[in-house]
Amino acid sequence: MYQGSDRLSIIVDTETLSLTHNGPITGEVFIEYAGTIFPEARWSDFPVVILSWWCQATMRLINGAKHEEFLFMDGSFCFDISQDQDTWHVRCFDDISPTSSPITQGSLNRLTFIESLLAAANSVVHACTERSWMSKDVISLSQSLNTLRVTATSLDK
Repeated sequence: MYQGSDRLSIIVDTETLSLTHNGPITGEVFIEYAGTIFPEARWSDFPVVILSWWCQATMRLINGAKHEEFLFMDGSFCFDISQDQDTWHVRCFDDISPTSSPITQGSLNRLTFIESLLAAANSVVHACTERSWMSKDVISLSQSLNTLRVTATSLDK
C-alpha cells in the first residue's frame, strides 16, 4: 500500500525496559507510519542497540547517503529510507529477503522523523541513566544521540 507524505513515529515504552542477566537492555519499541504499527504493537526488542543504529543511519542520510536500512534485532523486520533531494521515502518490510514486498510505503517528513528519533533515543538514555544502567551500548546511544542532535539543528526547519 502506498501512502502520501506522513509522519513516522518511533514509540518506546521506557516502563518496559529491562536489564537482562547477560547485559543487553530489552523493552518495547516499534514504529507507526500512516496508521500502520510496525512490526507490531508492544514489540519487544533491544531499543538501546537499535536506536543507536537508527541514529547512525539517519546521520548518514543527512550527510548524503541515498538509502539506509533500519533493522530490528528480533525477527526479520526492517524499514528502509531512501531520499531524492529533500524528499525521504520509507518502506516497511516483514522479511528482509531481497524478494520481499513492502507492507507499507510512502513519503516521509524527514524533520518529524528526526524529531521522533531524537525523542525516543533521549527517553531511553534518560531512563537508563536514572536506573544507573551504564553500559557500552548506552554510551554508544548517548553519543549517537548527541551527534544527531547537533547535526539536526542545522537542517532547514
